[in-house]
Amino acid sequence: MALRRLSMILVVAAASNCVLRAAPNVDSEGVAGASAVRAKVRADKGSIVFTLGKSEAKLTTSGLDSEPVISPDGAKVAFVRTPKAKPIETAQGEADATEIWMVSVDGTGAVLVVASREHDKPEEILAGFGNLRFSLDGKTLYFTSAAWTTSSALKALDLATGKVRHVGPSNGFEILAKGKHKGQFVNFEHTYGPDGAEDKCWLMSPGGRNIRSVGEDLENAVRRLEKE
Repeated sequence: MALRRLSMILVVAAASNCVLRAAPNVDSEGVAGASAVRAKVRADKGSIVFTLGKSEAKLTTSGLDSEPVISPDGAKVAFVRTPKAKPIETAQGEADATEIWMVSVDGTGAVLVVASREHDKPEEILAGFGNLRFSLDGKTLYFTSAAWTTSSALKALDLATGKVRHVGPSNGFEILAKGKHKGQFVNFEHTYGPDGAEDKCWLMSPGGRNIRSVGEDLENAVRRLEKE
């Protein structure tokens, strides 16, 4: 019943030209003129819960789900599922054999989009997923996967083809939502060199090309670059 009511609200919101747009982490917000429809998604005891206005519904009930994020068009939710499976060996140690799923905001059409994978090459391992982010156009889902001793790997899932592309090392990232660098990335890396450990943030293209160094703090770099 809750899902049916939520679906009706989504139809009304669309008819009144309310546009849901993705926000950092798990919240999405839509604004049309003077009125606003606020959509949120969260994990609660392993279930994904979607809220729009005063209506709330569970999209999943597996007890295994976390890290949900809403697509820019407000139609889909991507999330991490951690099934009870044998961990995968990585240079970082054992990583959960996680999966990435997508589901419509009315709770239908749940589908597995990325499965875990063992591999001899760290950059080819798929495990321990986190930091899910949709590209601003909603065509790509970016996420991190366990990889090297000092760094995870940034991956890109093409939602049209289902293919996963390796982007590069990452210890955390954000996609710039506004300013002249809109759509570019701020990527945080922890590395070891001749002078020891080093933390650095890079302004980076979606393809993984480092454009320039932007400091050591991810949040500060994002805040500063979105004002440019």
